[in-house]
Amino acid sequence: MGQLGLISMAMFMGMFPGPLGLAVFVVVKFAGYMLAGLVLKKAYPGIAAGIAKIAAVRTGVGLLLGIGFWFLTLKYLGGSPLVNASPWVTYACFSALRIVIGRA
Repeated sequence: MGQLGLISMAMFMGMFPGPLGLAVFVVVKFAGYMLAGLVLKKAYPGIAAGIAKIAAVRTGVGLLLGIGFWFLTLKYLGGSPLVNASPWVTYACFSALRIVIGRA
C-alpha cells in the first residue's frame, strides 16, 4: 500500500477533516487548556504565567509533537506490511503519541 495508500486510507476513514476541522480541534483544545490553566492558577497562586499563555504553549506543543510524530510514523512505517495488515500497530503508534504529548 505504501505511504500514498496509507494517506488515502486515512482520508477515507475521516482522519483528515480539512481546515475547518483542524480549526475546531485547536479551539476546543485551547479552551480546555485555558480551563485547566485557570484551575492550576487557583491551586497554585504563585504561577506567574497567564491562563492564555499556558493554553497557547500547551496547544502549540501538542500540535507540533502530534504533527511531527505523524510524519515520522508515515516516513518509517508507511510502507510496512505490518502496518497495513493490522490496525494494532496504528493503535500502538497512537498510544505512544498520547504518552509523548501527555508528558510534554
